[in-house]
Amino acid sequence: MKTVTGLIVLIIMLTACNKVDSESNSLYGRYTGIFNRTGMDTSQVSLLFNGASFTGETNKSNYPALCKGNYDINYNSIHFTDSCAWTANFDWSLILSGDYNISFNEGTVRIWKTSGNITDEYLLRQPVR
Repeated sequence: MKTVTGLIVLIIMLTACNKVDSESNSLYGRYTGIFNRTGMDTSQVSLLFNGASFTGETNKSNYPALCKGNYDINYNSIHFTDSCAWTANFDWSLILSGDYNISFNEGTVRIWKTSGNITDEYLLRQPVR
């Protein structure tokens, strides 16, 4: 009887943990919001997440530089791998690629990275249907 009770408790705990992880640390669908780099302008952005892939658009040319690729979330970090060919006429540090921090808070997703005194930040929401 102890074994059955222990097994039931273990199953409930594992199910609850998986549910929390999948709800709070996953991206699926279209997210819209803003991008800002410290000391620079703000732009409107849209990112579509589908499985392990993403595509992005912005209202300003190459600010940020969004195209398409893959992503992987691991706890509080997200890694983007951009798969587009880019021209040399802009700041390539604006390409959504590499390691970023990620946090989920009340329907808002914050994705950011800091390099020296510069922070690139995406503040996104999934539109309500």
